[in-house]
Amino acid sequence: MVEKVRNAILNGVDANSTLNNITVTGGRLNAYNSVKAMDDSCESENTEVINITDIQNIDGSNFEVYYTTQTIEPLNLMVTDRVGRVILRQKFTPEIIGEETLMVNLNGQPTGIYIFSIYNDDSINSKKHFILE
Repeated sequence: MVEKVRNAILNGVDANSTLNNITVTGGRLNAYNSVKAMDDSCESENTEVINITDIQNIDGSNFEVYYTTQTIEPLNLMVTDRVGRVILRQKFTPEIIGEETLMVNLNGQPTGIYIFSIYNDDSINSKKHFILE
């Protein structure tokens, strides 16, 4: 990944002949081109290792988080409120590759919008969910 970012930065320059032999690239950095190259690169790869498909409120404080995964490596769940405060962190390991369900207890949380995120070192997927008391 570091190499991809480096290449996007170096290949995204605006060529400028007056900078030949002065800069590594012979050009001026162009952040827009670099970000666009990274965006295009990410779209061209199927990196969706984790995908939260649905969140169901079971009884006010218990939720079922439905997700698909392409790995059985350990994953992390993080639930944050709308201002980014972490409400819950939980580590877990999927049993199978494919569709899974994770039970989550948010006992005592007020009505509001919460962001459920499942992630590992390589991928993250988040979904907003509105919780009613």
